[in-house]
Amino acid sequence: AGVAGLEIRPTGAYTLAMSNTARTLPGPDGDEAAEPAVLAAAIAASDADPRVIPHGEMRAWLLEIAAGHFDAPPPVARDP
Repeated sequence: AGVAGLEIRPTGAYTLAMSNTARTLPGPDGDEAAEPAVLAAAIAASDADPRVIPHGEMRAWLLEIAAGHFDAPPPVARDP
């Protein structure tokens, strides 16, 4: 049976190949390789600090930064 004048016939097994394979990406540079360790150290330091910044104050400051007020003073951490 044909579709719009095309005849469809089974031809057997198909072989798939890519004529242009994906290029190999270079590994992380020094900064990217060090980033996980730096983040882990920052998280550990933060977890060890008992002081807190209320969510509402942090959110308000981040909204100021997002609005382009880069000189907005950050909220101050305080003891719980």
